[in-house]
Amino acid sequence: MPYGTITRLVPEHGFGFIVDDSGLDWFFVAGGVRGGSLDNVWLGERVAFVSEWTPRGPRAADVHFDRSEVEGAASPSVAASAEPGH
Repeated sequence: MPYGTITRLVPEHGFGFIVDDSGLDWFFVAGGVRGGSLDNVWLGERVAFVSEWTPRGPRAADVHFDRSEVEGAASPSVAASAEPGH
């Protein structure tokens, strides 16, 4: 699942843009945000999303805040210590 940062919001038209970690811009609409509203995202916020390729270019769907990415909860040392038998 790709990660990126919200770089632009246009709430009056119900869309925004995310720049992923490689620098690619992704368009998204309010309906593509978990909860169906731009009220759930903020400029500069790190988000996870599902990538879709459309005739008009890259589009992000299922846009959501992913706390494990921000807090580092998925770091190898934490994951290894949580596995049974370790």
